[in-house]
Amino acid sequence: THFKAKKQFEVSDLKRILQFTVSALGEICKLTTPFPQPALTLIKHLLTISETILNWGFISAHLPKRLIGVFEVVYEADNSPSLKLGPRWKDVILDPNLTNLYFDIHWKIRDNPSLAHHSLSCLVQLASLNGPVMACREIKVNYICNYLQAFIRFVSSVQLLDREALGISNIVRKVLLFYPPATLVTLPSDILQVFLQTLTRLTCFFAEGAAQEESVCVDDCLFMEAFDNMLKAWTTVLGDYQLFPEDFCKQSCLQIFNTYLQSHLSPPDGTRGTGRDIDSEEIDETEEDDQIKFRDQLQSIGVLGRQIPGHALPLLAKLLEERINRLHLQLQRMHMQALNITESNILDCLFEDIHWLLLITGHVICMDSEGETALIPSEIMHYSIQQSNSNKVDINTTLALLASPSRNLADIPGADQAADHVVRLVAAVLRFCEVETKVVEAKLAHLLSPQVSSTILWFLRQWALSYLLPTETYYSEISMPLVSAFGQHTDGAMWTMNYLLNKIESNLCSFSWEPNLIKESVNLLTSLVELRDKGAVVLKCQGFWQIVNLQNKLERGVLHHVAKRGLMKAFILAGAALEDSQKRDEYWLQILKPLQERFKNIVCQENFNQIFQDDKTRNEVIDIFECFIGVVQGSQVTTVQSLFVFLSPMLYECAAVLNVYHNYQQIVELILQLFCECARGMLCYLTPAESRQMYECCLSTIQAYAKCNLGKHSLEAAAEEDSFSDIQMLMELLTNLLSKDFIDLSPPEDGSPPGSEAVTAGNVCLYGLNIIMPLMTMDLLKFPSLCLQYFKMITFVCEMYPEKICQQSEDLLASILMTIQMGLMTLGPEVTTMCCDFIQSLGSHLHRHSQNGSPAYQALRPFLKLLMDLILSHQINSEQAGPALFVLICCYQEDYQEIAQNLINNQSDSETAQRLAKAFTDLTTNVTLDTARSQKMRFRENFDKFIVNVHGFLLVK
Repeated sequence: THFKAKKQFEVSDLKRILQFTVSALGEICKLTTPFPQPALTLIKHLLTISETILNWGFISAHLPKRLIGVFEVVYEADNSPSLKLGPRWKDVILDPNLTNLYFDIHWKIRDNPSLAHHSLSCLVQLASLNGPVMACREIKVNYICNYLQAFIRFVSSVQLLDREALGISNIVRKVLLFYPPATLVTLPSDILQVFLQTLTRLTCFFAEGAAQEESVCVDDCLFMEAFDNMLKAWTTVLGDYQLFPEDFCKQSCLQIFNTYLQSHLSPPDGTRGTGRDIDSEEIDETEEDDQIKFRDQLQSIGVLGRQIPGHALPLLAKLLEERINRLHLQLQRMHMQALNITESNILDCLFEDIHWLLLITGHVICMDSEGETALIPSEIMHYSIQQSNSNKVDINTTLALLASPSRNLADIPGADQAADHVVRLVAAVLRFCEVETKVVEAKLAHLLSPQVSSTILWFLRQWALSYLLPTETYYSEISMPLVSAFGQHTDGAMWTMNYLLNKIESNLCSFSWEPNLIKESVNLLTSLVELRDKGAVVLKCQGFWQIVNLQNKLERGVLHHVAKRGLMKAFILAGAALEDSQKRDEYWLQILKPLQERFKNIVCQENFNQIFQDDKTRNEVIDIFECFIGVVQGSQVTTVQSLFVFLSPMLYECAAVLNVYHNYQQIVELILQLFCECARGMLCYLTPAESRQMYECCLSTIQAYAKCNLGKHSLEAAAEEDSFSDIQMLMELLTNLLSKDFIDLSPPEDGSPPGSEAVTAGNVCLYGLNIIMPLMTMDLLKFPSLCLQYFKMITFVCEMYPEKICQQSEDLLASILMTIQMGLMTLGPEVTTMCCDFIQSLGSHLHRHSQNGSPAYQALRPFLKLLMDLILSHQINSEQAGPALFVLICCYQEDYQEIAQNLINNQSDSETAQRLAKAFTDLTTNVTLDTARSQKMRFRENFDKFIVNVHGFLLVK
């Protein structure tokens, strides 16, 4: 076989070819440079061969045959596999001259891009040498010592080119991956020191190059990728910082941190370029937010900054304070005189500086806490404690600074020397918020930067998650200045919480036209109420109730739909903080009753059918459903029961509303989204009785949708996209309903009402599928996301309830199987896998229960020949199709014999016919045709041999 031949080639020829290649390159290297053209041509061939060998996927002799193919697929998919060699390679690969030769070759051809790429790839692979060839630690240390000497000699003697940056950074990353700090520290001290210094110098060099690329908007960010690789390498180094010479890591972190900071600040403090002349609106439309685009990079810089808090925090505070003061003065000048281009450029530079200072500061004092509890980083906590213990912090001065956002640092006695540095940073950010407020009051909001305002809110959210009202029991020791300023049951925390809530309210009033800024404002509010302890404090703040009142008063349609949902979600989350059931019911009345009244006032009007098209009525309906979705998104296990009691009457009315607004796509989508959210977030907590109510509402809404859209035709270009979006949501709804049958977290119910029968989510799902199946067209299945959602759902149903699939009407079963046939033939490998799973589940059920006479049994019969044809003609992945084919053979044994005999009879060549007959005989040898797991495994082994054998001699068109 292929693998056997490959293994034989590895043993007999591969090493010999590398030896010849190295010998030839050694001879060429003796020639004077520049090399003549014939030599360059030969070098390219030799380097290509070297690169192929050094990237070779060596097959282990101990690897089971079944896994060899999987290994090759995975190895080939790896962009940077390692060089893992056995002991027999040691005389070639461990020769110090080999590494030196490849570095010399690269040095001499580095100005030739077509050759340098290959030589650098070889060097990267040599940096990852590992495996049994490293018989002992001494060999490993000697090899990497020689490699690093050659590497240092090269990078210290040349000015690196941009096209070399990525390769050089990959070398560093591989070295630290395969020769971790525990190995590197055993190197001679002089080599280790020079390597670590080189590591620092390269990181700073790539950081500067990355900043330059960003400023001129180049297409290929080579330095940027190289810089990211170097930061990953530093993560490895800092993980074992205690192994390295004392203060080395701190000095390196300081250099890299300063370089990064300078490259993102404008002159004279920084070196940021001014080449980005793209219109700001164009940037907004084409680029991700910086906190997303540079997230990994900023997290790494944050780690570096936390290694040197005594340098990073005071520096960041000083730079922020200075930039904010300059911004305030600049805005005051512009208020007094007309705006000119110079003034505008100064303003843009200040905003860009503040934006990056906030991003860097946020990642230094906070860690990414997505999916886990947000904590104050231990390095920051220890630094704050150390600062306090050294009598350099006065708590009263610190609190005075925090509570005086309208005053400059210089106006507060002792604040420059005696304020806690973390609090000082937060105070600087609140100072910026105060400047924003004054600018808005002066009706100059157009001069502010929405990007920086959004970054401020991002910073406040990250900071509040960790620092505001921290749970003190999570920490072995805690800083008194931080506890005094932001701890539980303190005036500082209450003041800060109110300030943040007032800031959110101000943004909702003043910047409603800036969707990103409003979204960040709502995200901040949500983060303040997600935890019960914080939510309880928020409910005591006047600022929160001002936001609630504002939300009720705002003109419909003013806020972006994400903000509208987010506000209502936050209000609901806050309610979970109320432990007393009576108080919570009173709270729901305040928050939800007005919404309920608005809905009734619209829907229950006698003339609703006459006024439903009015803009005012339509906007009101849209606003109400956005709020409903927010309510559902804010539900939790402790509140879901009371919220469903509130929502269920409105859910019953949704079918009628959909009937009225079936031609208004936005409202149709909102209704379907509401049900999707209910099924996803609430259903698993509902009692059986409540679940039945939910099922009834879902089905009546699905029926209303189908009634309004069956046979509907539109000449509008967007009609098909609208239909696709609706059907996809309906599929998502049915899939979410199914989850109830295997994730049921509802409280126990005291008996069922007389005459009630257990209604399963599977019944509801299939009933819903029966309703919407006529709306599914082959054209709609060409939308990839809808196609996947549909096949996931029907496969899911068939795996859980194959008996229910068999019980469906012949028309529905025929429709489903027609889509399965289409999926096998034309819709791609992912869909093909799901279709095979469907066939396997349905066929296994039919075989186990001997349903030979059922309509489902007859309907599935043609798939045996279809699957066999697809396998033999290479149109389907045989590994995916094998289990499904076995189940079909078990179900239709006589059909299988007939299909096999026909294929044999159709062969014109007698030898081919004999070989095919033997292959079919061997396919079921020693296999009992039932669906037991042991028989499936036996068939799998036979099937693998069958495929290799038949594909080798049979050509099926």
